[in-house]
Amino acid sequence: MSYERFTSQVRNLESEDDRCVAVEREVAQSMGIVRAGYLASEKACRRMRTALLKIILADTISDNIDGCLINKPSRIQEVIPMAASLLARPCIQDKVVGILALDYAEPSVAIWEHFLLNSICRELGASGSNDGARIMLEYLTRSMPRTEPLVEAVVPEVLSLLKKGGPQTIVPCYAFLGSLADYESQFLKASFTKAMNIIEGDMDLIESSSLSWKLIHGSVSFATRLLSTEYYSQLVTNTYLIKLLNVWDNITGGCWPRSFDFYHGVLNPFLQLAVIKLLGSQISNLSSEAISTFQRILWRYLRAPRMHVTEGPDDSLDEHYSNIRAGMLIECSMTVILNRCLHTPELLQDVFPRIFHLVASPGGKRSIMIGFNRLADILRISPDLSVHLPKLRSTVTPLISTLSNGNDCTVALAGCRLAMAMMEANMLNPQVAVLAITQCIDMFSFEYETKTEFLTKVIDFLRNQLASNPETTTMMIFFVVNKMGFLSLGWMKDTANTCYKEYGCDSAKVSNILALFGRALHQYRSYNVLMLILLVISEMLHSSLDIFLTSTAAYISLDNLRGTFQQIAITYTDTHTGRQAIVRDGYATLCLVIFALNSASIEPIENLAQSLGLHTSSAQQTVLKKLITESRTAEDVLSALRSDALLSVDKVFTLEPNGWSIN
Repeated sequence: MSYERFTSQVRNLESEDDRCVAVEREVAQSMGIVRAGYLASEKACRRMRTALLKIILADTISDNIDGCLINKPSRIQEVIPMAASLLARPCIQDKVVGILALDYAEPSVAIWEHFLLNSICRELGASGSNDGARIMLEYLTRSMPRTEPLVEAVVPEVLSLLKKGGPQTIVPCYAFLGSLADYESQFLKASFTKAMNIIEGDMDLIESSSLSWKLIHGSVSFATRLLSTEYYSQLVTNTYLIKLLNVWDNITGGCWPRSFDFYHGVLNPFLQLAVIKLLGSQISNLSSEAISTFQRILWRYLRAPRMHVTEGPDDSLDEHYSNIRAGMLIECSMTVILNRCLHTPELLQDVFPRIFHLVASPGGKRSIMIGFNRLADILRISPDLSVHLPKLRSTVTPLISTLSNGNDCTVALAGCRLAMAMMEANMLNPQVAVLAITQCIDMFSFEYETKTEFLTKVIDFLRNQLASNPETTTMMIFFVVNKMGFLSLGWMKDTANTCYKEYGCDSAKVSNILALFGRALHQYRSYNVLMLILLVISEMLHSSLDIFLTSTAAYISLDNLRGTFQQIAITYTDTHTGRQAIVRDGYATLCLVIFALNSASIEPIENLAQSLGLHTSSAQQTVLKKLITESRTAEDVLSALRSDALLSVDKVFTLEPNGWSIN
């Protein structure tokens, strides 16, 4: 029975169990054919192909009786030789089934090196330009173990095939070589150098033939792969790039090689994009003549008229063509923008309206996303080019403000990137940007790393803005920190130090800042906000105590917070007992310092210490008992507390193996 008839019958069975039994029933007979190993005739080869396919089918049915048939070691030894034998047959169907069987068998490295290697090298050496070498190379690309013996045996055969092979093998050869670029070795470096020499020679042979497109496609993919690695990137020579540039200049100038590789009216747009990206990434390293040539190529793309491509019985405009054309125009535009060597007034005036149109026009989600991302790239990489976007702020700000009202996560993500870039370029009010980003984080399922990256960048930006508007900026910092997860103590200390340096030692600012802290404590009760305020005020009391001794307004502002601090020291709870102890002990100490600053008697301080001691950690209780025992006046208490490590941002806490600990 043929495999097609067999699978048709199996599909028509009603239950899963019936299908499993039907497949299992065929396995024994199929294994008998495999064990016999008879391949002397076309009919025998056909039976062998059917037997292997049935065994593979049995392996794919998870509920079959025997289970994982082909992956049993005893059967692997029997299946692999027959699969290799089919590979050696001239019929392409035999080769396809042989490779499919090897894919399912997943031979070990030992089998590859001691059994399959000779068959593979013989196949590559004998296949010439036929499809057999192509499917063999595709199999090697995805499945061959990257061991030194295999690589050093197969790569020379592939290089030889590059020289003598036909159009069918060029692209698979370069794809296989490119797949090895993750592995660093002197042998591969020498082999890749030979491959680049072959490419440079072949580039002189480009003419109007289908072979030319294969040469371009294979060489571009291989060169791009090498450039993505640090170890092999130097192998892509300027000689090759200039030859490719000249070839592409001729092609875009009208000398297109004959090809049937059309895709929705555009001649292989994916290859065209790959060429533009490759040349764009390296153009700054080439000569001024090459730069002029590339500018001419890009100008042709940007000024090419729109083709009238239709689809369907009603001859409606082909949407695929529109998307492809938009993608190519955007890629050309960004290539110009991101390479200063390509900047000319004419090109810049042409490319910016194209990118701006994606955002300003009522296009689809994909167009808006691309527009957001490209504008963000421009502002990050070349902020001086923002002068070419005079309408950006007025048009984009409403879109940024309403990002969270949408329902597309990718558009929101791109919008957040643009909001960050505009805020950093002083083109967007920080309050608008921060609100939009945090709303999107609340509304959409961004990855944790993405959320953290956005919020951390926002905080870093706000820290640099503290000097210009300390009160508003500080509240924005609290707003963002309140939404963040775990923050390292080093980062918290650094942020607290930045805040202190900006306003903590300035008597003119302290009163307003402390009032702001009070509002924040009533609005946010997250550990992050409480810790940040604790660290800032601790540093004020440790390093700038004179402000509170000489300024009545500053002391009154601080004393107004004492009730809130005392409530936090008594009531704060946290799932992490270490964090709870840190917050309670820290705010208890602040209460005592404030009380001691303007107290004539030690008795109220002792009463407060006894009251707070009931709610603090055992370590803090020991400190408080010692404080009460050894202090005779309020000044003694203040002096002892000021020398306590709790009032130094640099010495507040240590991280022990079992969690946070107070010094």
